[in-house]
Amino acid sequence: MSDPLHEVLEVLLALYASKGRFPRPNAVTQQQRNAVRQAGPIIVRRLVEILGDAPSRAQSNALLETIRSSNEGINKYTDENLLALARSEIPVEELKKTADDIQASDKRLPCYEGEWPTLPLPRDKLTNQLLDALAEALVKWFKPNYFTWRDPIRCTACQGETQSIGMGQPTPDDLQGGAGRVELHQCKTCRTVVRFPRDLKYLMRSRTGRCGEFANLFALFINAVGLRGRYVWNAEDHVWNEYYSPGMDRWVHLDSCENARDQHLLYDVGWGKKQSYILAFGPDGAQDVSRAYIKDFAAALPRRNRISEGELEKALADVTRARRAGLSAERLAALAREDEGERRFIYGEQLEDTEDLPARQSGTAEWKAARGEDGKHSS
Repeated sequence: MSDPLHEVLEVLLALYASKGRFPRPNAVTQQQRNAVRQAGPIIVRRLVEILGDAPSRAQSNALLETIRSSNEGINKYTDENLLALARSEIPVEELKKTADDIQASDKRLPCYEGEWPTLPLPRDKLTNQLLDALAEALVKWFKPNYFTWRDPIRCTACQGETQSIGMGQPTPDDLQGGAGRVELHQCKTCRTVVRFPRDLKYLMRSRTGRCGEFANLFALFINAVGLRGRYVWNAEDHVWNEYYSPGMDRWVHLDSCENARDQHLLYDVGWGKKQSYILAFGPDGAQDVSRAYIKDFAAALPRRNRISEGELEKALADVTRARRAGLSAERLAALAREDEGERRFIYGEQLEDTEDLPARQSGTAEWKAARGEDGKHSS
């Protein structure tokens, strides 16, 4: 006769498989069900706590649509016309001075060496040592020197506060600038309707927005200076960026809204944000990077209930496969080495908060508290 504990584990696996997370084992027998009952209701209650409800088709489809639209939006960050326009906005000498100041301080980056050449550079001309200092300089400059936080959107006629009244149709110019959506806001005072296209050309004129606009435009700027960037989407209503560092052999966190670089636990430890899905999108594919930003990933598993893990993995793999189709064998081998480096970082030793990470800086105190991002919910 089987060990009762073994019987319980068989049932747990079968129930877990019913949520679409494992290949389905053999059917559960009546003997196994009885073993669970004998083990007590505590096991059942704990199982329900861990698994929660199975993801609905509507939830899965919504996340799949996010993956599709996020992947589609990546193309604008490598558009040569937009990149040229972005380069005309970037103060190269100021970036070089900022990087040099960093290196002269007690926060010197150990990866930095040598003299600054002319920027922007082709990627093959940027040494590994310069990449990280350039990323640091760029993220420190972007806010508030170039882009500023603005929520709510201000009236263009009287500078009064506005409120959202829905969405409008993008114009041909909006579409050319990469706008897939146009927000409409009406002034609470003079009733003027303000269009907020969210396209890159508009953002380079307005130089103001919220975290979505910060990450959108900064993704273009990352590529404009010769770095390789990614756009990172978080299911809990935040977005940021990453750049690839050959010297560190991994993708590195950048949040222009918070002037932050390489602070992967900023949201979890600093803000106290309870996260579930964090997905990164770039020209070479898509990746679930949730483990890199969540200190206790096991505790986050109950929140990952929008889609089965297998379906999510397949969707992201399909994006990556399509984006890498037609690349040379040499390029594919290089990307495979990068993938391995990223896996070592994501699945390696547990992340530790080695510094005093701050609560969210952008937004009003009331707004941050309502979103649980004021640091008071940190574990």
